[in-house]
Amino acid sequence: MNDLLVQVDRQIQREGGLGVHFPDEIEVRFERDIHVARSHKLACMGAVAISIYVLFLLNDWRFRPDHMLEAIVIRVGVMTPIALICIYMLKRGVSPVLREMLMTALVCFAMIFTALLIQ
Repeated sequence: MNDLLVQVDRQIQREGGLGVHFPDEIEVRFERDIHVARSHKLACMGAVAISIYVLFLLNDWRFRPDHMLEAIVIRVGVMTPIALICIYMLKRGVSPVLREMLMTALVCFAMIFTALLIQ
């Protein structure tokens, strides 16, 4: 483990700044060590986030009651199923790239659907 930390420190000092690239063996070992925990953490965070997103229906009801049907359709009928599918995929196990892409896509979808509600 100490050898790995030394290699990581050397690589950071050598490249510095943004965009540090590590040798493949370090990347593979890092991903192997954190993959399950990261997937679990992202799934939990996704579940909390979609719960909060749906709770914003209270805000929609309070401040835009005339658009409540659209809010329910978008928040519960569209975004929630998309989020649940992504969370399910994370729990089943996906590649590291797909794992990160799923969570990024969820954030983008949430922003787009929220913009539709505000429009």
